[in-house]
Amino acid sequence: IALCALNGDVLVSIRRGADRAMRPEFLRLRRGVPSEPQPQITGGNDFPTLFGRNAPEPLQAWAPVQAGGILGWVHAEFDTAPVAEARRRIIEDSLLIGLVVMALATGLVFVFLRRSLQALARASAFASRLDSDFGAMLPGEAGSEEIDELNSALNWTSIRLFDQNAALRDSETRKGAIMEAALD
Repeated sequence: IALCALNGDVLVSIRRGADRAMRPEFLRLRRGVPSEPQPQITGGNDFPTLFGRNAPEPLQAWAPVQAGGILGWVHAEFDTAPVAEARRRIIEDSLLIGLVVMALATGLVFVFLRRSLQALARASAFASRLDSDFGAMLPGEAGSEEIDELNSALNWTSIRLFDQNAALRDSETRKGAIMEAALD
């Protein structure tokens, strides 16, 4: 924190040390003061990037000291590196937790749907054999309502195909008998 004259000369300055104690600084510095007589905040571009981070810029605040007119400025400067590091750790932890949750959710969906997917695979295999295996029945299993409806529809289709095939064979047999009788 510094108290600056109108021209930017630092009149009094204190800084927090590594032990977190405030100590006066006896440096002769000149700072560029704001051109507008109103409080200003600048800096603080410490947003981390995905593959690294920008160099943290200190956050600076300026406030005019007024008594009828501007007498000087109070300047405060805050190190944003700890905030940037905390933000980076939060982003990394969030990404890691998100990946773990997605992996667990995928595993749970697979575990819960495995039985239905197996029943669906059996129904698909049964449907592909319907043209050669008339009258076969897909064993009924207690599963989801949709899978049970699919199994029932496939079984009825198999029965109808068996009946149509039997009727076709009977028709062919009668036709063959009529043709043989007609030739005699």
